[in-house]
Amino acid sequence: MTKSPAGSIHKHDPELEASVGKDGIDYTRVNLLRNTSTGRSPKDKRIVDEESTSEDIWWGPVNTKMTEHAFLINHERAVDYLNTRERLYVFDGFAGWDPKYR
Repeated sequence: MTKSPAGSIHKHDPELEASVGKDGIDYTRVNLLRNTSTGRSPKDKRIVDEESTSEDIWWGPVNTKMTEHAFLINHERAVDYLNTRERLYVFDGFAGWDPKYR
């Protein structure tokens, strides 16, 4: 195990470790499902509209305003859903080349 800003990360493949069924059979095949779409949908992007940054954001069809109350409700719903999962896999990474923006 190693530590990261997000917490503990296992360096092994838990998908394979978890593939031994209750019947004792080793199901070491891993199935990965990929949606035909890549990237995110621009219409799914929301930014909390708050006073200190509101004037700096290019509002429009890509950057859609969201109230802090709506954010808190959605955040709580997401956490509640994740808490129902038996296993949760985390990718602790970054996108972009420049280290100062990671």
